[in-house]
Amino acid sequence: ELELLPMGEVVSLLQRSAHSVVCCLAQQEEEALLARAGGPTTSRQEAVLVVPYDRRLPFVRVRTRMADRLLGQRFVVRVDGWDRTSRYPDGHMVRIIGPINDMRAESEAVLEHTGITWQPFCSGALAELPAVPGGDPQAWRVPEAERTQRRDLTGPEYFIVSIDPVGCTDVDDTMHVRALPDGRVEVGVHIADVSYFVRAGSMLDGEARDRCTSVYLVDRRLDMLPSLLSEQLCSLRQGHERLAVSVIWTLASATDFTVQGVWYGRTII
Repeated sequence: ELELLPMGEVVSLLQRSAHSVVCCLAQQEEEALLARAGGPTTSRQEAVLVVPYDRRLPFVRVRTRMADRLLGQRFVVRVDGWDRTSRYPDGHMVRIIGPINDMRAESEAVLEHTGITWQPFCSGALAELPAVPGGDPQAWRVPEAERTQRRDLTGPEYFIVSIDPVGCTDVDDTMHVRALPDGRVEVGVHIADVSYFVRAGSMLDGEARDRCTSVYLVDRRLDMLPSLLSEQLCSLRQGHERLAVSVIWTLASATDFTVQGVWYGRTII
């Protein structure tokens, strides 16, 4: 028997959210601007129609004195309102991003369109980063006190691999498969133990929460954590001992995947 879902209706809009839209000029506006190219310039305000990056949105009417500068550009428009008698909402120019089809400009347009904002890590968060001997991340070693608290998976019987592509510097997950002497099979998945370096509730934790994830663009990567962690101490790199959180399954055999045991815990890989 289906359970009815609660129903409701919109009564009124108390306040419209300030919404920025990535746009470019509509084709007819570009043709009009190109037709008058080389003629006398004007500083008067004129209305142009712009096309949002998100094709689900309607054209926006923008009044501006810089229409000529918008030709062939991606730019940000803030929607001000939509008169009920008008076919298009009204907006105003915020800033020009850059030329259409330019890699940097298109990347900025994607960030603006998806609402992703990025700022350098604050000094307070950077001050919480662990100290490394001589400032060299390669010199960092697992503390002996921490080693006694973890399961050691660094032995030759553990062949741990990553599926990240060659050249990847932020390797945060790996796995291993090995045959046990009794014929069973062990499968392990290992995730970088970031919590060892980032204290809950710290400024560094707050910065990571604000970012939520690393963002990969065509021309660059916006990290969730500073590079000392994302590319070094928390990157499960070949030839370096790293801290991880692991889950290890014991399967019946190489052809029978019945799970006979599961272990969760903190490891060294």
